[in-house]
Amino acid sequence: MPERIISANKNRRVAQAAIFLCAALTIVVLLSLIVSTRSAAKHAYDRNTALGLVVATADRLERAVIDAETGERGFALTRREADLQLFNQGVAAAAGASAELRSLAESEPDLAPEIARALAAKTQSLDSIAGNLERVRKSRVAARAYDEAGKSSADAHRAAISALREKAMQRRDGIENEISNGRVQIDNLILALVGAIVVSAVLGGVLIQRESKLLHDVGLELLHANAEALSAQKRAEEADAAKTRFLAMASHDMRQPLHALTLYLSSLKRRVDGSQARDIVVNMEKAAESLTRMFSGLLDLARIEAGVLTPTLKAVAVTDLFDVLERELRNDCERERVELIIAPTSLSLLTDQELMLSILRNLLTNAVKYAPGGRVLLGCRRRGDSVRIEVHDEGPGVPEEKLEMMFGEFVRLEREKTAAKEGLGLGLSIASRLAQLLGVDLSVASRVGKGTVFWISAPMANSAAAAKGAAMPTGEDLSGLRIAVLDDEPDSLAAMVRVLEDAGGAAKGYGYADRYIEAVSAGEKFDLLIVDPLLRRQALAGLNNAEGPPEIIVTGSTDAKTLARLKESGAAWLVKPIAEHQLLEKAARAARPPR
Repeated sequence: MPERIISANKNRRVAQAAIFLCAALTIVVLLSLIVSTRSAAKHAYDRNTALGLVVATADRLERAVIDAETGERGFALTRREADLQLFNQGVAAAAGASAELRSLAESEPDLAPEIARALAAKTQSLDSIAGNLERVRKSRVAARAYDEAGKSSADAHRAAISALREKAMQRRDGIENEISNGRVQIDNLILALVGAIVVSAVLGGVLIQRESKLLHDVGLELLHANAEALSAQKRAEEADAAKTRFLAMASHDMRQPLHALTLYLSSLKRRVDGSQARDIVVNMEKAAESLTRMFSGLLDLARIEAGVLTPTLKAVAVTDLFDVLERELRNDCERERVELIIAPTSLSLLTDQELMLSILRNLLTNAVKYAPGGRVLLGCRRRGDSVRIEVHDEGPGVPEEKLEMMFGEFVRLEREKTAAKEGLGLGLSIASRLAQLLGVDLSVASRVGKGTVFWISAPMANSAAAAKGAAMPTGEDLSGLRIAVLDDEPDSLAAMVRVLEDAGGAAKGYGYADRYIEAVSAGEKFDLLIVDPLLRRQALAGLNNAEGPPEIIVTGSTDAKTLARLKESGAAWLVKPIAEHQLLEKAARAARPPR
């Protein structure tokens, strides 16, 4: 009998070892496959990104050649050397794009022939354009803007770019399919891994009687750990996707054209005649302002997350805050047919002026948006040693169970009998986080069918102290000011110059730092400099860090490092897109600081 028990135990141990070995090998193989598949997916993603760069660079090359062609034609018509600026910019941009395409051809050999043809066509087209330019220079009469050979080379260049773009996009479609298939494979392998663990636990429990409970507990722990790992992976992927969406929407390339569009619309509105044309411009302004609000919300969120907001508390007259808000929201109220009622007050707050303005701006914008055709009341009252500012609206109201959700990020509550509104659902979340930063209370109450009221309480300040404080700029008249604008985005540069000139300023635009350096070195004097951060560094270096006029730094970047550097610079700064009144008020404050 003992021999049989020993033999049974021996057989059991052998079976146990065999099962564990098979299970271990299965898990190792599955893990290896998961790692290999994830590595392949990452490689495919990197290739997909590289192909995207090829397409974007090809587009830049095409635009650069078109700019050079346009500049040459302008010179042919006017014979002014100044009109060659666009030609020179196009040639420089084409050189940069060509260098990037050559670099990309090394990592994407499959596209090398198409890239080579595109570059050769570019060279031929630019040579033709340059040749025609020389003929125009030597001739005393206006030459044709382009001869037949030039037209043929331009068509060949466009065709080569189109072929390169089409092949790259075809490659991207195939790679995206590979990425999708890789994700499915990873999911299947993870399920197989879970299955292998479960089967191992069950078989071990059947064959190993004395250790059955232990194996059962281990199996449950493994299942729980794997479920937690899958859950954590999903949360990480969702967070990464949200961050990607944020960065994509707040990217530099999207902010630049919106900035120019916003300022151009402001200038156009002053120049159009006729009610129909003005209505069209007003509608265009509304669409642009909707996009601008989304970017402003994302910028506020980025500033909070970057930690560059530090409250500076001082006495502020509430009526000054109300005056700014009334002026900023006047157009919104007209479009939504909202009557904005502002109660007069002589109270003052101890607060950060800009942060409090941002909070109230978000609350008022939300109220106007959801109370079309109704009334919105902005007022304040004293509560002991505090001042309570309230925003009442006649909107549809919010059910009590949804009030807590209103201050979450990317939350847009659906409301009955109210059309869907634009926005990212960030305004109230940002207002709440700014209130926490200021250390003040922000609350809400609502009744369905009656409306909603938001209120914020802040410490009261002495009214006399507020009166002595720096006045908030309300004027937008820049008459008599000489202003230099440095920006490497032509549309943004031209738009800012136009708006500044409309406000009475004598503005000069420079697309390159060396042009500004030459002007200053030649004795040009300016009362204000509006400048891109990179061009600012170049200009300072070229002028040996000599003291210049007051500055406003204007950028399209919203990453944490850029915002931190802007804060440390001590200069006034703005992030694109910038509304006309913001640019003009900041310019007036910087050039004519309050005494």
